[in-house]
Amino acid sequence: MAGHQVIVGSRSLDRAVDAAKVIAQTARRSVRVSGLTNENAVSQADVVVLTVPFTALLETLKTVKPSFKPGQVLVNVSVPLETAIGGRATRTVGVWTGSAGELAASVIPKTVSVVTAFNNVSAELLKDTTKPVECDVLVCSNDDNAKRIVLDLVKSITGARGFDAGTLENSRTIEQITALLVSLNIRYKVKIAGLRITGISLVSNVIISWSSVQVGIVGKPNAGKSTFFSAATLTLVPIANYPFTTIKPNHGISYLRTKCVHTELGVEDNPRNSKCIDGERFIPIDIIDLPGLVPGASEGRGLGNQFLDELRKADALIHVVDASGSTDSEGKLTEAGAHNPVEDVSFLETELKMWMLRIVGKDWEKTAKKTEMSGEDPGSLVAERLSGLGVSKGQAEIGIKKAGLRGKPSAWTKEDLLKLVGIIRREAKPLLLAANKIDLPTSTGNVNRLKQTGEVTIPVSAEAELALRRAAEKRLIEYKPGDPDFQLLGPVSPEQKAALEMIREKVLKPVGSTGLQACVNSAFLNLLNMIVVYPVENPEKLSDHAGNVLPDAYLVPNGTTLKELALKIHTEIGQQMLYGINARNGMRLSDNYVLKAQDVVSIVSAAKRA
Repeated sequence: MAGHQVIVGSRSLDRAVDAAKVIAQTARRSVRVSGLTNENAVSQADVVVLTVPFTALLETLKTVKPSFKPGQVLVNVSVPLETAIGGRATRTVGVWTGSAGELAASVIPKTVSVVTAFNNVSAELLKDTTKPVECDVLVCSNDDNAKRIVLDLVKSITGARGFDAGTLENSRTIEQITALLVSLNIRYKVKIAGLRITGISLVSNVIISWSSVQVGIVGKPNAGKSTFFSAATLTLVPIANYPFTTIKPNHGISYLRTKCVHTELGVEDNPRNSKCIDGERFIPIDIIDLPGLVPGASEGRGLGNQFLDELRKADALIHVVDASGSTDSEGKLTEAGAHNPVEDVSFLETELKMWMLRIVGKDWEKTAKKTEMSGEDPGSLVAERLSGLGVSKGQAEIGIKKAGLRGKPSAWTKEDLLKLVGIIRREAKPLLLAANKIDLPTSTGNVNRLKQTGEVTIPVSAEAELALRRAAEKRLIEYKPGDPDFQLLGPVSPEQKAALEMIREKVLKPVGSTGLQACVNSAFLNLLNMIVVYPVENPEKLSDHAGNVLPDAYLVPNGTTLKELALKIHTEIGQQMLYGINARNGMRLSDNYVLKAQDVVSIVSAAKRA
């Protein structure tokens, strides 16, 4: 699972740690893997993969049930083979719920989605990291989003292909196939029998999803985070004037807005993975609204531990700041203008640095001396310590260089490490400031103060954006996120008209927009330096196999090669890629061609021709 953090769970912590070490040693590349008890592993994971024998299924699930969190995905790999009652592995036993997958769903909390997958994949294949897993994975669940998550995981396994196999009820058939494959292994004296699905176009089976990159919405309580999140996603989370409005992290889908290429190419498009409205392409992206943060969070104060645990998943941060100065450092209401919002910026930076310092600095001198004795470089040590935050070795090395740290790492002081993690934070978790509540008079001077911090600062009125989106949803106005103005579509009450005019006069006219869409765009395009590209199958018609014109818009990091894009679309397409075509001019492109913003490209692959 390249690029994913893996936690190995076991009833015994020692066995889990040992198993994690074996995985790390046998992997062909740097991996983020650790070992914990089953309960702790479940509590920290987004996707839980259950691989116990069927006889241990119920006992294991009952043990870890209290550790599950709402929104998690459980992947059940267990199969009810007859060996559970002393019989043959080539047969299955009846399960009263219909299948092991359905049995798991009946035991765990209803807020956790169950997926059946990997039941027919040989463990021998998965253990050998030197060879591709030439096997198809059938994925079934009653939750389409959970299936998408697992299908994306399948794509990260070289050679494997994922297929949407319908609802969880189909676990009954999938689990029966495992017994058949065991029989084939015995008959042909092998251990790697698997499945390959034929007759279905590889391209048509590609699951097009939004970027795997996530942006976190952070800030103190009552700064307007939840309003920002609701406006960005139209998900109505609790919004109120008291701390800890968002008690559990909210994940949602927002949209990046960019000019669609169909206008300059003179064609009508048929988007598949995004929306095109009036020449603007809206591409889905993933954002997280995190619990409100107060000073002392790095030491567990308030909801600090939960906040920091969720924060590790974010690649960039939008810090929503109350630019009006009407809430104190803990988010309590105060007189407008009484609080300096620059202090909020400083406290968040301090909390993030102290949190990272706790992770890096634990037993630093002892661990650093071991590293020195083994000849390992300091960058590897720092990256390993911060691997749970998604920090790469390259980012760690940049941090060490910029911090001017030389000599033996064991001699680095606490101040040295604090300087180091501050630099790494800016590299690994870049942030921008959403100067919220700009409709209030006291915000004007504070916005300028926030800009002087050196962070990208965008004036925002989250309440205005939320009001406009709700009005547009009810067809009262014509408005797209990021527009500089709106148009009335029909009769509105005097109160509604007055409220809309107030937004126009206090926000849209002086600022140019509500600023929310600008924050989303800037987080992805500027902080994360991503670009939008359009892969097509037919370069002449600019379409996919079904005739959809410009069907997909992909967000990829600037510097991505055509080969990397092909691998992102599907591992097998990338592995068997022959060349690419620039659909704008028909020129052939090599696999190491570096993509540019708004490129329209076709990938020619042997897998695609099959």
